[in-house]
Amino acid sequence: MRQRKKIESFGLKIASTCLAVTRPGKHKLAEWNLQFFRMDTPLLLRPQGDELIILIDTAHIWVARKVLNTDIGFSNEVECCERLSEALREARLALVHVGEKSIVSYGDIVDKVPWLPDNLDDAARTFSRVLGPLANYEAKHGTPLLRSLKIFLENNRSWLMAAKQLHIHKTTLIYRMRKIESMTGRSLDSTEDVAILWLALRAGEIADLLSKK
Repeated sequence: MRQRKKIESFGLKIASTCLAVTRPGKHKLAEWNLQFFRMDTPLLLRPQGDELIILIDTAHIWVARKVLNTDIGFSNEVECCERLSEALREARLALVHVGEKSIVSYGDIVDKVPWLPDNLDDAARTFSRVLGPLANYEAKHGTPLLRSLKIFLENNRSWLMAAKQLHIHKTTLIYRMRKIESMTGRSLDSTEDVAILWLALRAGEIADLLSKK
């Protein structure tokens, strides 16, 4: 009850608000708050690491995009304070799926991506179970196996196109893929194994376990 009253004291109605997440780079809270005030848009801003968490009326999410000028992922309507943690998870998952659109809602992706993990812990476990050995190898030796795998799959397993994008020789790429097959026990000639590797990569992105380089 106390949390609800605090939220409503800022002019927000919990039933119609959503949580949004973005990574604007440099935080300019004073400047942003002034712009939102001038646009008569009540909201709460909370920096957390490289994230900016926003509690805002769902109908005004476009205002946040205009002021912040950055990609935004946002949750379904919060509806009650007990759902704030879940809404934050939804917003983070939505942000991962920003592509051509600069604003993505959890509702836009939940039906389109049926394999979506139920939470960030599940995503981390999926990644660790399938690709953990690669991540550990990278940490020790520096060989970018995960990025090589991602580029290879994104290029529909084309050796030449993937090697060109990675700026390495085809022979080097073949060596890396064979290393990946050996370490994961998955074959890149198997449709089922390729699907598992791809979903594990996506889970790693959702859990923010993959390098953005």
